[in-house]
Amino acid sequence: TASSEQESKRPDAVLFFPGDQVAIIDSKSSPHFIDLEIARQSEDLVQEKIILAKIKEAFRKHLESLKKKNYSKFLFEDLCSKNPADYKIIVIMFVQTEKMLETIRATDPNFEQTAIEAGVIIASPIGLINFLSQARIVIDRIKQEKNVESLKISVRKLLDNIAVIFKESEDLGKSLNRANNIHNK
Repeated sequence: TASSEQESKRPDAVLFFPGDQVAIIDSKSSPHFIDLEIARQSEDLVQEKIILAKIKEAFRKHLESLKKKNYSKFLFEDLCSKNPADYKIIVIMFVQTEKMLETIRATDPNFEQTAIEAGVIIASPIGLINFLSQARIVIDRIKQEKNVESLKISVRKLLDNIAVIFKESEDLGKSLNRANNIHNK
């Protein structure tokens, strides 16, 4: 159905940044990680190897799914009706733990490179925190630049007003001087 298709294209988070940049975060996981932990605790190396292959396959499918999803179409048709070409869109595949990312790297050493080539950034909690921290620094810098421009305009107005005061006070001084001279005469 159209609504289930629409729902499947909905990301877990959409972050709008200055400069028409959008980060789409889609969290991915696999129940195989629990199975992997059980196999490791029971020291079942054969089962561990099978599960690692399943994890590799699952995350390859997740990556293919992210490549196929047209998030930009979803965002700009449903949310803001602007042209997607006007925006820089970053797609992030979020994995919930550092250990999950470590396991994915171990099972598929080329996974992150393949993801980058597909335009997808893989992020664990630490990576996502770093990404958001960097974004905050950029946003703060943009705000500061806007404040500097606003300050420049205000200072320009202040200087114009001071110039008017000086001109008017000069005329006032001349008038007072004339009035004083007339009074003295």
